[in-house]
Amino acid sequence: DEEDRRIFYGSDEYVEQLMRAGRSDLAFETQVDTLKELRMQADMERHRSEAMQEHLIQLASIYHRLGRHADVLTLLETAPWWGVADLASIELNTYRGYTPLHQMAAAALADAGRNDEAVAIVRAIIIQEGGYDPAYALLVKLQGAEAEPFLRSVFERDQFEERPLIWLGVLKLQQKKVDEAQALLQQAISSDPSDGEQGKGDRMRVYAVLADVMAAKGDKDQEKFLRDVVRAIRMSEDADDLHEAGLLREAIDLYL
Repeated sequence: DEEDRRIFYGSDEYVEQLMRAGRSDLAFETQVDTLKELRMQADMERHRSEAMQEHLIQLASIYHRLGRHADVLTLLETAPWWGVADLASIELNTYRGYTPLHQMAAAALADAGRNDEAVAIVRAIIIQEGGYDPAYALLVKLQGAEAEPFLRSVFERDQFEERPLIWLGVLKLQQKKVDEAQALLQQAISSDPSDGEQGKGDRMRVYAVLADVMAAKGDKDQEKFLRDVVRAIRMSEDADDLHEAGLLREAIDLYL
């Protein structure tokens, strides 16, 4: 019916297609129209609040991807339809590589110079989702060397999670402590050589960072080998996307 059609056109899948096509204007318009419709319904049916929260998150995602961090903050702080009093009450969802609202909030706070609040949020993300690279990246960017005790404590809590070691390696490389960086990265590889559970763009991150270490050490052969490994993985990820879209011939060509 008409109501279902409106909800569909405000869905994750439709908005994602618009964003990939470069139609952020239409994606934004779609979300605003859907929220207006849901707001009117919410006055009569309180169960609509969950749907409104979902579409607010999608609208925040559009702002985030366009780099409009101030608008993300405005949405978080002024929109009256979230249905919860605190960000901690919203589910942290990193499924299929989607940026969770918590990460968007942290990025927006960092952009506004509210670093302490941003750090508190990304630490909470890491504690809950120890394999989520964007949270580590923002933490290291905001704290630098001050992030080390926290990263070590995360690894001590779960020594099967290699991400804290990888980002400690990044940190040590930034400090030009190349041998320490290499040792941490090799420890991470020993923990999980395949790095298979990560999403697109994050698989084999340890080998990408290790390539940077080899570049810093002047070992061009090892650097080239590692970058070729990472490049092959990225190509296979693109092939996975083609396969999922039903473009089997194109996917096979890329796999080969």
